[in-house]
Amino acid sequence: MNMINRLILQFVSKLHFPDWIWFPRGKTQFNLFRSAPNFNSAVYCIFRRPPAQVLLKVLVLLAAINVTAAQSDRVQQFKDFVAHPPASVKCVFRQITQITSSSTLLGITNQGVVTNLPTNHLGTNIFEVIWQTNAALVRNYFSEPAYILSRTRTTECVAHSAGQFNSYAWDIGVSAFVEYENSPSFSLQDNIAQQTINGAIDRSFSRVMNAGLQLVQIGSLQWSGNSLAYTDQRGWRCQADLIVSNAMPSEMFVTLTNLSGQVYHQHFIYTLFSNTTLPFLPSQITYLNAQGATSMVFDIGHIDVSSIPLSKSSFEPDNYLHRRLVSVITYKSSGERQESLFDVFQTRRSRSRHLFFSYV
Repeated sequence: MNMINRLILQFVSKLHFPDWIWFPRGKTQFNLFRSAPNFNSAVYCIFRRPPAQVLLKVLVLLAAINVTAAQSDRVQQFKDFVAHPPASVKCVFRQITQITSSSTLLGITNQGVVTNLPTNHLGTNIFEVIWQTNAALVRNYFSEPAYILSRTRTTECVAHSAGQFNSYAWDIGVSAFVEYENSPSFSLQDNIAQQTINGAIDRSFSRVMNAGLQLVQIGSLQWSGNSLAYTDQRGWRCQADLIVSNAMPSEMFVTLTNLSGQVYHQHFIYTLFSNTTLPFLPSQITYLNAQGATSMVFDIGHIDVSSIPLSKSSFEPDNYLHRRLVSVITYKSSGERQESLFDVFQTRRSRSRHLFFSYV
C-alpha cells in the first residue's frame, strides 16, 4: 500500500460515520460495516449516502496529502539531482565572499586594467557556466561590488572566459586568446585553459551541483540515507549530513579531516526555493563560519537543465572574443606553439563582439 493510500485510510479510520462500504484487498465482494473497521487490508472505501461535510473533509485531506507528498518528493529529487545530474546544465550564479586576508585581490577597473583591490570587503564573482561530462564553458566576471552593481545590460564588462569540448580547450584573458588542440597532452601547470575551468567548476559551480560541497567530481556522490561520505580532490575525508525541515532540504553539516588528521567543520543553509522548474533546488546557499556569521553566499540567478548533451557549437570561443585581444596563441597537437596578432575581422572569428554583463 503506498503512502497516500495509507494516510487516507488512517484519517478515515478516525471518522466514525455509519454505513461504510469497504472493498478489502484481493476480494471482489464487499463488506458492510456500521463503523470504521481495521484498515490494514483495505484498499478503497466509499460512503453510502455520505453527508456533504464528510465529502468536503475528504477533499481537503486529499489536497493536503498531495502537497505533503510533493514536498517529501522534493527531498528525494534534491538528492537525485546530486547523485544523478542532468546531461547538460546552463547556470548563472553569484558568489559573494568575505575577504579578510591581508593579501591583495586582483580586480578590473572600468577601463579593463588589472589593479590591486583593498581587502576586508565583500568580493563578488559572477559566473556563467555551461557544463556536461565531456565539456564545459565558464565566464567569470570579477570586480569590486560597486563596479559590478553599477553595470547595466548595455554597459561593457570584461570577463575571463574558458571552454573545453572533448580534447579541445581555450582560454580568453584580458589580452590573449589561447587554444589547445589536444588539451589532455599538456600538464595542468602548462594549461591555462584547464586551470581556469577547473577553478570555476571544482571550487564554485560544483557547489551548485553538489548540494553546496566543493572539490568533488559532479555526479560522483552517493547518498546513504541523508548522509554523504567521500574523499575530496585534496584527499580529505568528508562526512556531510543533510537536515530536512518541513519536508524540504534545509541545512548541511560537514566534517572534514585533512591529511594530517586535523578536523574542520562546515555549516551551510539552503533558502529561497524560487525555481519553478526545479522547486527542490535552493536559489541561495549561505555558508556560516565557526562563530555562526555569514562567510560566503551563493545566489543562483538562473539554471536550465537538459537530458540531452549539447553540441560542440555551444562551447566554441567565437562569441566570447573581444576587441581588446592582442594575440592568438595556439598549442598544436604536436606540442608546437604558434603565436600571431589577433585579427577581429578574420573569417573564423567574424562573430567577435564586446562582452556584456548579464547576471539575472
